[in-house]
Amino acid sequence: MERLGQHFLNDQKAVNATLKATRPEKGDAVIEIGPGKGALTLPLAELCKKTQCDFFAIEKDTKLAVLVARDLTKKSIPGVIIQGDALRVLPELYERYPALRGKKLIIVGNIPYYITGHLLRILSELEQRPKRTVLMVQDEVAERIAAEPGHMNLLAAATQLWATPTVILRVPKTSFKPKPKVDSAIIVLTTKDIPDSFPKNQYYAAIKILFRQPRKTLFNNLRAHKALSPDKAREMMDRFKIRETTRPQDLSLELLIKIVRALDDFRVI
Repeated sequence: MERLGQHFLNDQKAVNATLKATRPEKGDAVIEIGPGKGALTLPLAELCKKTQCDFFAIEKDTKLAVLVARDLTKKSIPGVIIQGDALRVLPELYERYPALRGKKLIIVGNIPYYITGHLLRILSELEQRPKRTVLMVQDEVAERIAAEPGHMNLLAAATQLWATPTVILRVPKTSFKPKPKVDSAIIVLTTKDIPDSFPKNQYYAAIKILFRQPRKTLFNNLRAHKALSPDKAREMMDRFKIRETTRPQDLSLELLIKIVRALDDFRVI
């Protein structure tokens, strides 16, 4: 199982915190990613049954998918178990299950490190973004996602555009079997409204420029871009009263957005 990045949760406190954060309402659809052996799946499905919301789980491992589906059937708890890779299933969700259109989605899961960034990008690009996402990720990753000015990074800049992150619980490595090498944390992403007119693709392209070399100054990252001369880079810095010693990690989301719009004006992106 570890080849799939799976470490099975065995911590009731973490389960309870996740259930509390999920907060489904009647008519919602809860989608669990990677139910594993079902430590969170059965309580989540029972919660959905009580609140009259739909429950789905996406499991990559065929044997585990069969076992979880069998457990739901034994307890007469409604739910749909999808055997497949969540990174492939989620973008096709509305095509596979048209009845989900119009429902408010809540994504829940214990996420392996190696898919976290890709998964968050997929969630941000869904036809209908989830209203809430509750993920258990590596503690360090949770800190990066929730970073504030002074510690900003590419993952935080990409995620905070569309969601407000809150770390609600630290989960020690001893809460899993087999025990991973690092601690985890539960992070809640509350989705923001983004105007349709906002240039999201340009934003993602721009922050890659700004955070290309995080240890360098913002000015050096800007002027390293082939479409932006040093004079134009300095002009942009002056426009927003940014010191030449400022590093990407010092930027706020609001200032990042202003810089992205300016890069668009300069026809850099």
